[in-house]
Amino acid sequence: MLRMKKNSSGLLSQLVNFGLGPLIGMGISMLTVPVTTRLVSPEEYGKSSLFTLFQSVFLLVGLLGLDQSYTRFYNEEKINKHKLLFHVTFFPLCVSIFLIVLLLIFQQRISFFLFGSYELDLIVATCFFIPVLIINRFALLQIRMDLRGRTYSFLNIVTQLINFIVLVLFLFLYEKSFRAIVYSIIVGQVVATVIILFFVKTEFNWKNLQLDWGLSREIFRFGIPLIPASLLSWLLNSFDKVGLRAWSTFDELGLYAAAFKIVAILSALQSIFTTAWVPVAYKWYEQKVSVSQFEKVSVVVSAVMSLGFAGIVLFRNVIMLFLGAEYRGTESIFVFLLFVPVMYTISETTTLGITFSKKTIFNVYVAIIAAALNIVGNYFLIPIWGAQGAAISTCISYIAFFFARTLFSRKLWFNFKVGIHFFNIFFLLVLSLVVFFRLAFVFEVTIFAILFAINVLSLKNIL
Repeated sequence: MLRMKKNSSGLLSQLVNFGLGPLIGMGISMLTVPVTTRLVSPEEYGKSSLFTLFQSVFLLVGLLGLDQSYTRFYNEEKINKHKLLFHVTFFPLCVSIFLIVLLLIFQQRISFFLFGSYELDLIVATCFFIPVLIINRFALLQIRMDLRGRTYSFLNIVTQLINFIVLVLFLFLYEKSFRAIVYSIIVGQVVATVIILFFVKTEFNWKNLQLDWGLSREIFRFGIPLIPASLLSWLLNSFDKVGLRAWSTFDELGLYAAAFKIVAILSALQSIFTTAWVPVAYKWYEQKVSVSQFEKVSVVVSAVMSLGFAGIVLFRNVIMLFLGAEYRGTESIFVFLLFVPVMYTISETTTLGITFSKKTIFNVYVAIIAAALNIVGNYFLIPIWGAQGAAISTCISYIAFFFARTLFSRKLWFNFKVGIHFFNIFFLLVLSLVVFFRLAFVFEVTIFAILFAINVLSLKNIL
């Protein structure tokens, strides 16, 4: 019992250390919402959101799944951590050169898809941006796996503050367009990465290191199977925006992107939890901590995320005041998008059987199911309902994502309880439909009361 309490307090301590920065960072990031939605039109905002989409796919391909290899092998005593960081960073940096070449070859097509015009200066700037993204990813990952929560939080705050200041400067001193937003993203990330490297400069000193092909094979054996799953996950996370670009307008895309900014409130909780939870979960597994501890964490996370979802919905009219006038009235969009952070965060506590067993092929199966539903859903719903259709499709896909992850994990690990998760999902869906069909507010309050009562009872039974 003493050990269980110690483990729980250890996780809580990590959540506090890792969570402070993202929470403050979220507050700073939210300041960009009233600024951008008042100075930039939905059409221009939609174009900038496509650049963010493009950035994510380049990073995804460039990483080769080796960021997952780093987290998996970091706590293995037989592997030198300094040497491991060198190997997982070296190969993605090599791939970034190939990606830059592809970007230059197809520069016009890519530019017209993203911005609707040929923007050579932005393409060139992106070429320098790609390797910076990779270095930033592994630098922060090293701090995270080393459980340096306070440092991680500090750097998160600094990064968001830099991004906000640079964005404001570009919007007011350059121009109020997508170009200003894109340049601010690139410049802000470069400056932040330079600062982050100062805190990990010894770990990135690889002067006397050489490639170990045995270690290389091991990290690729774990990471490569994750690439198809990662690409499919990208489709799950991004095809909604691609679909809006193909079958709708930049205006609808801008409204959709603005709605996602509201979702950032819960996404911050997702980031806080997953950042602290992944290294702790691996450590618990290596220490053979009781599986009941994992179940308790899952129940707590389900309660927090579900009640957070319902609370945001109840106070959505207040939250909407942060958006510019052109962006208001998007509640029927963002209420379905709230399922993204909720389903992902809860599934991080139920998917552990896949990672612990090292059978990463199941991640591919999960991604195929969710991505296929997302593509089909967007194809049929976007032409009918535009951004609303994309949001509904994303909601359905993420629910399927949760169920697939959970059921595969139970098969590979143990039959943990899932009843509270099913209950929460059902009532959150009902709440979303109440908002979508604009039913009386009393229904929303009633659903919140039911969720609150059942989740408090569940927490009382385990704590």
